[in-house]
Amino acid sequence: MTIPAVNAAMTTLCIPHQGLFSGFDLLYSGVHAWCGQGVGKSEINNWIQTLETISRHTKDDDWTLYSGHGAQGKREILGNMKQYLQTFLKVTSAAASREEATGQMKKRSPGFAQEEFLLVQSINFHVRESPKCSTAPA
Repeated sequence: MTIPAVNAAMTTLCIPHQGLFSGFDLLYSGVHAWCGQGVGKSEINNWIQTLETISRHTKDDDWTLYSGHGAQGKREILGNMKQYLQTFLKVTSAAASREEATGQMKKRSPGFAQEEFLLVQSINFHVRESPKCSTAPA
């Protein structure tokens, strides 16, 4: 199967006759995805396209997908990952602050692991904040 690359270093393993797909860093299950440095909006859109391509090639429900982060599962991992990335793009594009984006992602992804590292780094990369000027009296 030929799939578009999220980035030049992405590796996957597909064994069609056994119905196995290992997504390594392409698939996260119940874990916030790395969307930090090196993963801009165009890479996230490529990532979504890649998930769609994999979904088309693994239509049979007998496939087992192994995520690089989180539990293994069936094809729902692909849909969940795609939804997470689409939500991330929507939230980070609309958020007025990093705090707002973090709160929205935590609310939309309850119980996901790696809030303190993966989520924070990803939001810091995508939500720019202007430095606040001090207006302290002289």
